Amino acid sequence: MQKVKFSVDASLIERLGNELVSKKETALSELVKNSYDADATEVNLIFKDTDEKGGTLIIEDNGTGMTEEELMVFS
Repeated sequence: MQKVKFSVDASLIERLGNELVSKKETALSELVKNSYDADATEVNLIFKDTDEKGGTLIIEDNGTGMTEEELMVFS
């Protein structure tokens, strides 16, 4: 399986927080739930440089999500 990296614009995360869920914690929970929706049995949250603004959160799972072709439709 080939790994595909993509980034999400910060304004999209803010919009998700403001319009769909009221708390950032709930937004994060929804992202993790997506892994389990893809039948993942393992989900890893990797926090990089989060002690300062602009840090990174990587969510890795072993679920069966979208194919590369399906992902490209949304990019």
